[in-house]
Amino acid sequence: MEKQKRYSIKEISALLDLPKATIRYWDQEGLIAPLRNTRNGYREFTLAEAMDLSNISFYRSIDIPMKELRQMLHSPIGMQKDLLQAAGGRLLVKQQQLKQQADRIQMQLQALSELQRLREHPFGTSEPVFFAVTSFCEEKEAHWKRLIEKPGSFALVFAEGDDFDYQYGIGYEACEEPPADEKLLWRSNKRDYVEDLLIADNRDERKNNLSGRRRLLWEQGRKSQAVIAQYLTSGTGERGELLDYYRMWIECEDVL
Repeated sequence: MEKQKRYSIKEISALLDLPKATIRYWDQEGLIAPLRNTRNGYREFTLAEAMDLSNISFYRSIDIPMKELRQMLHSPIGMQKDLLQAAGGRLLVKQQQLKQQADRIQMQLQALSELQRLREHPFGTSEPVFFAVTSFCEEKEAHWKRLIEKPGSFALVFAEGDDFDYQYGIGYEACEEPPADEKLLWRSNKRDYVEDLLIADNRDERKNNLSGRRRLLWEQGRKSQAVIAQYLTSGTGERGELLDYYRMWIECEDVL
């Protein structure tokens, strides 16, 4: 009978792309029990033990804890199934979290693109992305959850002709209907809108560039009224101050 081939830890490490230190650690933790060469005491592995190592590597890659893994390798098949199903459930949760993070990255990139576009093309014409804006309530858990999942739903509403009288709001798009119990701050109407970039101090939104933008519109023969602003992102200004950037829509009418 042909003698069963044995592999050194160096060979197994290369073949399975596993660090030698990891293999030694799993040996110390009792996950594997390779034989030792009687002449030099080095670990030697059979093909079957190499398969065990490959399985252990997979189980660790799906975050099965060492304690559970030790149970799995020394337990009936039924327990292995239960542990794998539990690991599968954790992976599904992680998958959902990763998707949410990927979606948030795309939203943030879109916001940065909008910021750059508004800088390069001020005073454009477009309809607000919001159908309605309701008052933000600090005690309402649903509002905080919405801001975490979709920062672009945070809004500022400035009263007509006042650059400092603003209210925090939650914006709802056309496909959404605001809850009936929320105070309505603004609702879409048939007025003309000018789209521009609102820049505000992070700690005090009353310090903003709205006055200057309204003045420029007036010089162009347009009277500004209410302003609705959608949060884009935050960053530092030229002097190192922390600023908030908003995409804003200014209700306008031509001055006769």
